Amino acid sequence: MNPTPPIPTPIPTPPSPMPERQFYKNRWLFIGIVILFIAIISVVFIGSKQKSTETPSTNSAIQESTNPQTNIKTTPPLPSQTISVSPVQLVAAALKNDPDLSVFVVANPEPYETDGMIWVSSDNWTISVASPEAVILHLPTTEKDLYNSTVNTTQSQKFQALVASVMQQAGYHLNTLNSSTSTKDDKYYDYIQAYENNAFDCVAITNPDAESYGRSTAMLRSLSVLCAPKTAFEQAYTQQLPFLRAINDHTAILRNIRIKDGNKMQADINWRRTGAELFMYNDGTSWKKISIAQAAGPCSDLEKANIPRQFWIDCYDSANNLVKGSF
Repeated sequence: MNPTPPIPTPIPTPPSPMPERQFYKNRWLFIGIVILFIAIISVVFIGSKQKSTETPSTNSAIQESTNPQTNIKTTPPLPSQTISVSPVQLVAAALKNDPDLSVFVVANPEPYETDGMIWVSSDNWTISVASPEAVILHLPTTEKDLYNSTVNTTQSQKFQALVASVMQQAGYHLNTLNSSTSTKDDKYYDYIQAYENNAFDCVAITNPDAESYGRSTAMLRSLSVLCAPKTAFEQAYTQQLPFLRAINDHTAILRNIRIKDGNKMQADINWRRTGAELFMYNDGTSWKKISIAQAAGPCSDLEKANIPRQFWIDCYDSANNLVKGSF
């Protein structure tokens, strides 16, 4: 009997080594992915840093305007620029630090000195903006200089130069339509330099005349800065334009508009130095002028103008008796 031969133990086969070419290919792929990831992170970081530190800059394409009186060039602000501080506060702070002008700042000006800022619209209508923010200066004058213009005095020139500097530094630019072209330009009666940005309209006014204010009999010269938000101007423009168009007067200034019964209008109407009372009525289609006067006139004028009787204002008949109107 032949013995069964032993079963040989299998010898394990070692794993085949990775081909050298495949090893290097995987290694460079991994390195490439790491580099790409680092590059992406760097781009994102640098971009966010630049965005957070970016400030608006002006360029040569932005038009400059020049103040003809002070010869100071101003550049319109970029649309993204906003100024949180009131322009009047900026001017008031500058005046406070000026020893020659600070003593003339009025703590409590008369209400009529700040009852409206006059601003001519781009389509040439004269609009009164109620309740502007203001800073007023009253300068004493001597009897010798009583009838001389304020415009060319040293204090007036310094005042206008100070306001121009403050406005320029705050990013405002000169509005030429609302500004006097020179100290001899009296189209607005006062000498005015007007400034604006994307939020505010401002006027720096030199009153050429000496006047008394309040209960005081002293003759004083007035320098003032009035500013109002553009939104306030837009509201005033919308309210006043229908009446201004009806009387077709681009230089008239309307204040204190009162509407009665929806079809009667009464308002103070002024020009740069004169004034009267305006009465109008609405015939159902548009506003029409009844009268512009400082006192009641003859009733015959209303009859000649074909004013309906229900819209008559106070007037005097042929016997000089007062006839009460409906206003």
